[in-house]
Amino acid sequence: MLGSHAVNAATVSVSVEGVEPELRENILAFLEINRLVGREDLGELVVRLQHRKAPNNIRAALRPLGFYQVTVESELAADGDNWRARYKVMAGNRVVVRSVAVSVQGPGESDPAFAKLIGRVAPKPGDGLRHDRYEELKRGLQSLAVERGYFEAQFVQRRLDVFPAQLSADIELVMASGPRYRIGEILVDQSALNEALLRRYLSFSSGDYFDSARLLNLQYALYDSEYFAFVEVSNGRPDMARQVVPVTIRAEAGKRQRYRVGIGYGTDTEGRVSFGWENRRINRRGHKLLLDTRLSSIKQEIAGRYVLPLSAPTRERLTLSASGLQETLADTRSRRLELGITQTTLREHWERDVYLRLIREDTRELGVTDTETLLLPGAVWLRSKGDDPVFPRKGSRLSVEVRGSHSALGSDVDFVQLRLQGRLIYPVGRRSRLLARSELGATSVGENSRLPASLRFFAGGDQSVRGFGLNTLGPRDENGLVLGGRYLLAGSLEFEHLFTQRWGFAVFADAGNALQELDESLEYSAGLGLRWLSPVGMLRLDIAKPLSDDNQGLRLHLSLGAEL
Repeated sequence: MLGSHAVNAATVSVSVEGVEPELRENILAFLEINRLVGREDLGELVVRLQHRKAPNNIRAALRPLGFYQVTVESELAADGDNWRARYKVMAGNRVVVRSVAVSVQGPGESDPAFAKLIGRVAPKPGDGLRHDRYEELKRGLQSLAVERGYFEAQFVQRRLDVFPAQLSADIELVMASGPRYRIGEILVDQSALNEALLRRYLSFSSGDYFDSARLLNLQYALYDSEYFAFVEVSNGRPDMARQVVPVTIRAEAGKRQRYRVGIGYGTDTEGRVSFGWENRRINRRGHKLLLDTRLSSIKQEIAGRYVLPLSAPTRERLTLSASGLQETLADTRSRRLELGITQTTLREHWERDVYLRLIREDTRELGVTDTETLLLPGAVWLRSKGDDPVFPRKGSRLSVEVRGSHSALGSDVDFVQLRLQGRLIYPVGRRSRLLARSELGATSVGENSRLPASLRFFAGGDQSVRGFGLNTLGPRDENGLVLGGRYLLAGSLEFEHLFTQRWGFAVFADAGNALQELDESLEYSAGLGLRWLSPVGMLRLDIAKPLSDDNQGLRLHLSLGAEL
C-alpha cells in the first residue's frame, strides 16, 4: 500500500514557476506543502496528500490578487529520500475593476477627511482587482470614523461582486456616519505645572468636534515640553445620549535637573569641550534656566538663558539671555559681553526669532583695541525640513536674518545687515545624494562707523570654502592681515555615494569669499571626501585643493554633525 513506502528521513523542496515575484510569494504563503520544507520526519503519504492539494492552494492564493482563471501543471518527483515538488502556474488574465461607488452619508458626507481617504485608497475603474485593497478601504473608513468622532458609523452597503467570465468586478461601499460627537469634560491629572499653564497647551476645548489627531498632538507637545516623564492623553467612553466624549490628561513630572558634557574635534576648532546644566522646571509656571560653557582654541564662551512660556507654549516663548565670549576671527580678536531678549514664534514650518541685544565689544587688531557699544534689534526666520534627523535623504534648510543699529538708539555703530543661508539635500538613486549649500551676506555701514569684528563677514573652513583655513578668506590690510568684509558670497556643490550601509565617498567643489566690494574676486576649491554614517550624524573627512591660489597645498578637513 501507499503508506508502506513511508521514509522517516525524507525532505521536500518546492519550486513555483511562471509568475512574477509578488504572486509567487503569495502562492508560497498559501501552499501547504511548502510548510513541510525543512522537516525531516516526513512520510510519502503526507507529501503526496499535500501535493494533491497544491493546485487548489495556488488558486486560493491568486484569487485575492484578482486572478480567477488559473491553471496549474504540477509534478512530484522522488530522488532517494528527497521529494521535489514543481508547479508551473499560468495565472491568466486579471479581473479588472469595472465600477467603484464609495460614499459617506449623513453629517460625515461634508467632512473632507473622508473624501481625502477615498481619493487616496479607493480602487479606480480599470485597476486590477485586489481584495486586500478593498479590505484596506473598509478598514480605513471605519478607523477614520472613530478618529473623527463618528462613533455610530456603520456600513449600510458592502459589496464586492466578481464576474470571472467577464474578467470584471464591481465595488459598492456606503457608510452612514451618524452624528459627530463633541469633546465633553476635559480632566487633568498632574502636579508639575499650574493647570492654567498646561491647558494653554491644548488646541481644543469642550464643545469642539472630537478628533483623535488633536489628542495625539497634545501628547507629543507635552512630551516635547520636557516637563514630564510620562504623558497619556485619552478619550473615555462616548456618551450616546449627549453625543459627547470625555478626555483625560494624565502626566507625571520628570526630573528637573539635566547635565550635558560634550567633547569634539574639528580641523577648524581643533579640540573642543562643552558643559551644560539645565533646570527644566524652576517653578510651576514652567520657567527654565540653562547655563552653557563652550571652550575651544578659537572660541571661549559662557552663556545663560532664562526661558518663559507665553500664551501658546508650543509655539511661543520668551528668552532672557546673558553671555560673555572671546573669539579669534582670522587676524582679529573679539571680546564681548551681551544681554538679550528674544521672542520665538513657531508658525507651521517656520520659526521666527525677534530679538533686542545690548552688546559691548572689544575688537583688537593691529595691536589696537576699539570698544563699541550697540543696541542691536534683529529678526531671524528659519525653516528646516528633512526625512530623517540624522541622515536625511531629502531635505532643506533656509534662514534669513536682518539686523542693524543706529546712533539714535544710543549705539556707536550705524549699520544694516542681511544674511541668507540655504542648504538642499536631494536623493540620487538609492545610495547617493546631491548636497548644495549657499550663503549670502551684505552690510550697509554708516560713513563714520566701523563694524566690530563679530559683525564682519569671513570665509573659509569646513562649512565654507574648503581648502582654506577657518576665517582666512576676506579683505586684507597692507600687511596681509585678514580683517573681515562687508559682503559674503559662498556656495558648494557635493555628490555623495554610500558603497556600504555606513561608508561612502564624496566629490565636491566650493567657491566663495568675504568681500569689501562686490567686484572683488572669489576663491575656488575642489576635493574628495570619505564618509562614515555615525549614530549622531555624518563624519566627514575631506581633502581639498584650492584652485584659485597656486601657493596653497592640500588641506584636510574633519567635521561631524547633523546636516540640517
